Amino acid sequence: ITIALESLQAAETNFLVSLTSAAEVVRAVDHPNFKLNADIFHMSRGGETPQSIVDAADVLAYCEMAEKESRSFPGVKGDDFKPWLRAWRMAKYKGYIFIEGNTNNPRNDMPLSFEYLTRQLEEVYAEKKWKAGSYYIFSMKSKSDPLTWFFNNSSLFQDCTGC
Repeated sequence: ITIALESLQAAETNFLVSLTSAAEVVRAVDHPNFKLNADIFHMSRGGETPQSIVDAADVLAYCEMAEKESRSFPGVKGDDFKPWLRAWRMAKYKGYIFIEGNTNNPRNDMPLSFEYLTRQLEEVYAEKKWKAGSYYIFSMKSKSDPLTWFFNNSSLFQDCTGC
């Protein structure tokens, strides 16, 4: 069992309002089953930058994402997630990417989100150089790509009867 600590935006809590502060707690606990969850929605609402993910790479276990304005599925409003995807790549994150968003139209928004994120992931992984000068070393063409695995293996995307 792994327990993952998640920071929230300041509008929802008065402590652990940044990934950096949550990472400090995880490091202080120093237990192999206590890790960190990076939630892009809370991070972007709190003004954090993608660098926070790179800085917390040693304790990162899970990542969640949704669009900043209304916590919609990625692609509904058109938020650019490439800076966050670059950070995950720089952090050598190989875990799952969870979408924790709101939708009134899952039949439309789920495939839209998959296509939108796939395009952004392909663009990021096609880049030869990180803006700061570090080179990427991974290829998204792997069958173990977390986002592809999630969408291919999630029952939410295989049967949308009644959506």
